[in-house]
This record gives sequence, C-alpha cells and structure tokens, in this order.
Amino acid sequence: MIEDYDVIVPTSQNQINIEKDLRKYFGANLDKPENVLRVEAEKIIRAYDPCMSCATNFLKIDWIRK
Repeated sequence: MIEDYDVIVPTSQNQINIEKDLRKYFGANLDKPENVLRVEAEKIIRAYDPCMSCATNFLKIDWIRK
C-alpha cells in the first residue's frame, strides 16, 4: 500500500534552463523567418522534456515589428 509519494515533474526542474536557452536562441537568430524560429523553439523545449510535445502548443509568440 502506498501511503505517500512525491511527483517530480521534469518541466519544473528545467524551466529556468529552458527559458535561458530560448532567450539565447532568439537573441542570436532573430533574422530567421518566424516559422523557423517557432519550430526551433519547440525543439528546444522538447529536448528538455519530451512529454511537452503536445504542450508546446502553448507557445504563443507575439511578434513586435519595429
């Protein structure tokens, strides 16, 4: 019988590094087309947590044109 347990979700452990890698990627690649940036960002997220493959649909990018 299980009386207690802890669920350790990889996403929460990796969140800071995911954000750092996305910031670095976007900072170095803003000259690429939006669709390429989106796909590559999703790849970065999945590299940390393959379970997020469907969760990457949350990725909403607000493109600000200057």
